[in-house]
Amino acid sequence: MVIELSRKQTADAHLNIYTSAKVTGACFSSEKFGDSLTICIDLDEAKYTSKTNNGKAFNRKSVRMVTFTGSIANRQLYVKDMFLTNDTQYAPTGVIDLMSKPQPSNVDVYSLSGQLLRRSVQRQKATLDLPSGIYVIDGKKVLVK
Repeated sequence: MVIELSRKQTADAHLNIYTSAKVTGACFSSEKFGDSLTICIDLDEAKYTSKTNNGKAFNRKSVRMVTFTGSIANRQLYVKDMFLTNDTQYAPTGVIDLMSKPQPSNVDVYSLSGQLLRRSVQRQKATLDLPSGIYVIDGKKVLVK
């Protein structure tokens, strides 16, 4: 799950994902967003944080409700976009990966041997029409099937 904010939040906010229809039910709560503009949560690795099922694997197939909670009153959270993806651009390094700056829109694509294959291409089109293999995009290894 990816949440993109249009500006830094000041509400001391975090995200709750519920597998029940009640806000008192089983849920996963993220860490506080801090200064991050992009929040990535790996639902396959998430664990319940509520008293009910605490520590057990989160059931991503039963998501019923998503809420944002802030601990500072009368502050707003500006959500630009929120979506589910398995795109490696948003691959978290843990249960939650908070990135304090937005990702560059253009990237270079290299072969594993270091040969520059594409220069300054749009991130969304970096792997378009590449043959199957492993590439280095924005400093990260990416598998193309």
